[in-house]
Amino acid sequence: MNKERSIFTEAVHGGERAPRPDYTPVSTPIHHSVGYLYDDMADLDAVFGGQQSGYVYTRYGSPTVTGFERVIAGVEGAEDAVAFASGMAAVHAALLSAGARAGTTIVSAADVYGATYALLERSLSTLGVKTCFVDITDVEQVRQTVGTERPAAVLCEIISNPLVKVADVPALVEIAHGVGAALIVDNTFATPYLYLSLIHI
Repeated sequence: MNKERSIFTEAVHGGERAPRPDYTPVSTPIHHSVGYLYDDMADLDAVFGGQQSGYVYTRYGSPTVTGFERVIAGVEGAEDAVAFASGMAAVHAALLSAGARAGTTIVSAADVYGATYALLERSLSTLGVKTCFVDITDVEQVRQTVGTERPAAVLCEIISNPLVKVADVPALVEIAHGVGAALIVDNTFATPYLYLSLIHI
């Protein structure tokens, strides 16, 4: 025990500032830290400013989350992935990144998770975003609505919650992309592996 610190301080802070390892773990380690140290304040400033890659605070990213994102991107065959603390945060961010803002329209499955419906009908509507709800299993209704509304995005669930309706995602891709809209797919029930296996049968 460090003679200069009490047993209580040692119990909390013992082992900190250990030398950097010269080995690589076989499995990606879980980093429990919230904050990260740098030897030079200029490096910390550069990471905070986005000029240098690194981690400063878990809210903005951590090695553990980055490892998870890389796995998901690999499993889904995507360029990249972004992890969120909740599914609703992911849905909200996806809608905003697709261009949902005042004066735009979203075409959404009528049968969506209750919180998704509330986000569209109550929250985004107060910001001037219009949502048209459709029967996502009626491809012709979707095609007609998307053609008329020219939405920023089409939103669906692969298997809807709670009525378990199954969306024809390849058809929805063609419809959405045909008018320059993003297709946002909530995949709560099906794993990426099972879904990708299904559409490639």
